Amino acid sequence: MKIRSVICHGGLILLTLLAGAGCASSKGFQKDTGKSGIKTPVQVRKAGRELLKAFVENEPEEFLKLLPETVSEQFGVKGFKKTRESMIEQLGKPAAYAFVMNLEHPLFTVSIWRILFIRKSADGKKDIRQETLFRAVSGKMDGKERLLSFNFF
Repeated sequence: MKIRSVICHGGLILLTLLAGAGCASSKGFQKDTGKSGIKTPVQVRKAGRELLKAFVENEPEEFLKLLPETVSEQFGVKGFKKTRESMIEQLGKPAAYAFVMNLEHPLFTVSIWRILFIRKSADGKKDIRQETLFRAVSGKMDGKERLLSFNFF
């Protein structure tokens, strides 16, 4: 009976430690420098970084230049502004971004980035920090690595 109790308590402690293992303070949030050691095609990483830089700095023209022509035409400056304003309203002002990882996929490179947003609390006294994820999907077209799609989630 005592062994069962020790195993149960040990399991609960392990579960608690593992549950907290992925949690990290965003106070140590660092801007992506491209030197994480994670192998990503340079063009893909650069495109994701440039997209997020343009988003954070509110530069719709720079953002749209990085998109495939058909996506750029469909999304447009209005789409950029609407998306950015909606995110600011919900999450706060975009403040920083960092590369997280690539997801394994047989045909595409799927890069995941995190974005830090900061807004004021209802009473205006405290900064509320919140992160969301950004996905950039790229693949080879005409022999070149190109951005195919993106989304925030």
